[in-house]
Amino acid sequence: MKKKIIIIVILIFIFLIWFCKSFMVVKDENGNVKYQGDRVQSVESTTEIITNAGEASSVIQEDTTEEATTEATTEVTYGFNNPAPLGVAQTVSTSGLSGDYTAEIKIVSTVRGQEALNIIMSENSLNEAPEAGYEYILARVNFKNVKCDEGKSVNINPYAFDAFTADGTSYDAFDSLGIVIPDELKGEIYQGAEKEGNLLFTTKIGDHPKISYGTSYDGTGGIWFKLN
Repeated sequence: MKKKIIIIVILIFIFLIWFCKSFMVVKDENGNVKYQGDRVQSVESTTEIITNAGEASSVIQEDTTEEATTEATTEVTYGFNNPAPLGVAQTVSTSGLSGDYTAEIKIVSTVRGQEALNIIMSENSLNEAPEAGYEYILARVNFKNVKCDEGKSVNINPYAFDAFTADGTSYDAFDSLGIVIPDELKGEIYQGAEKEGNLLFTTKIGDHPKISYGTSYDGTGGIWFKLN
């Protein structure tokens, strides 16, 4: 009899445990149902990313990369139609009595008109004024022997420089023949040496003349400079 009672009590106890367990609810720390009755809830931890275009803060990344501003540099080509201005050196390779050589030449400055005449007359009282309608231009020229045949020098000849009107008519070099000028550009220089001196040209008053050096027999090549 006692055994039956014990068995009945055990069965009742098991029933009560099952009954209570079926109504049990277990939640995690976030309030999500983790266990209900005899069923385990599969809870996935999700991270919600909310992007609000109106409230989102814009992160501006400063571009520290300096943009290379490359200025369009077009190399200027000087010639008859665009003679080089004062102070601009040009290089010319030519052949002469001294052989093949390369020279770098530039017009440093010019003096013309009455000022040039005053300098010339001060240099030699026997010098004559130019014809009516013409004037003198004294050009200060720098001549450098960049390269020549080994052991040879370059002879600087003032008459190797030819003067032309603005529209391209040649001036007569003999108009300045016999005129004594101070510090005339002439003489011989070896490779690496340079010499600076004056050249004299007789041009029309008001003209914008130009000079050439090292041109060929047909007028091509060589280098060109403004005289004003």
